[in-house]
Amino acid sequence: MNKNKQLLFVQRAFSPYRMRLFNRLNNEKDIEVKVVYLTKDAGRNWNLLINNANYEYTEYYDWNMLSKLKFSKYILSSSRKNNNQRIIYCTDFNKIITILFMSIMSKKYLLWVTIYDNYKITSNGLINYIGERLSKFIIKHAQEPILSYSSNIKNLCSGKKTIVGSQYYGLRDVYKNKPSSKLKYEGKFLIVSYLNKRKSIHEVTQIFRQYPEFTLTIAGDGDLRYVSSLKKNAPSNVKFIGHINAKKKAQLFSESNFFIFHTNKDTWGNTIMESLYNELPVIGSKNAMGARDLIRNKHNGFIYSDINDLNEILCSLSNNGINIYNTMKNNVQNINNDENYFNNVLEFVS
Repeated sequence: MNKNKQLLFVQRAFSPYRMRLFNRLNNEKDIEVKVVYLTKDAGRNWNLLINNANYEYTEYYDWNMLSKLKFSKYILSSSRKNNNQRIIYCTDFNKIITILFMSIMSKKYLLWVTIYDNYKITSNGLINYIGERLSKFIIKHAQEPILSYSSNIKNLCSGKKTIVGSQYYGLRDVYKNKPSSKLKYEGKFLIVSYLNKRKSIHEVTQIFRQYPEFTLTIAGDGDLRYVSSLKKNAPSNVKFIGHINAKKKAQLFSESNFFIFHTNKDTWGNTIMESLYNELPVIGSKNAMGARDLIRNKHNGFIYSDINDLNEILCSLSNNGINIYNTMKNNVQNINNDENYFNNVLEFVS
């Protein structure tokens, strides 16, 4: 059966979370999804999951620059010829020049924005300056509504129509709608993260040296040199278990008292949403957009500004952890914004 609407997504790299969204969109009776991935995130095991995609995708990360120019022309002519709707997926500032180039070539496009007002590249102020202004330029000249993960993007939108919903994850499919069981407080903390310098997990491990009564489990892989240094310098109450599957992740959520999301910068933070779905309180850095949108400070978790703030939170838990945890575990709700977000995507593409 021929489908009436073809959606062409152009994005930086494969993500299992968006794969679930694209799969579901592709299953709509009137929508056909095609995706182009511009780069490959070779360090992440989740690239193996791309075989689960039921949409048409093309990987261009092994092309040279001349081929990419040809690809851009192909995307432009193909979109006009077939009356496709193109969604340009904006990510961090160092990719924004590519996005700007493509949007200038395009006379009509949809804009899916994931950058936000305090997403900084701390090592390069010039890129921050250029990136912020290019982002505002693209948003200002977008001819269609803007879809964002977060309400925080409205700071950049200057009154343009913005459709907001949290990141789509497919939580019910992954966790079968079974939130974690409530357990007693034992000072068990959990991190599930890609491990690299941007996440700065080493800062957290060193703080746990001051709290031997706590245990911290760290799941995930990452940059080999960084992980090696992390393990070498971590205190004895920090345990590394490597990459895990969804079943093991659900088990860890049910066995932990608090989830920690530490980062220098993140456009969302999917594990924040996973933790809250499994009714696990979250201690989240405000550098993650998901923390600012989903955590109610001192209600279902804590939001902190820097490593010193995190230390103060751990200190309070060291002194009064049982009472704080018992209060928060009753406040944490089974948060699932998937249906709301999916409906917002349908509104966006319509």
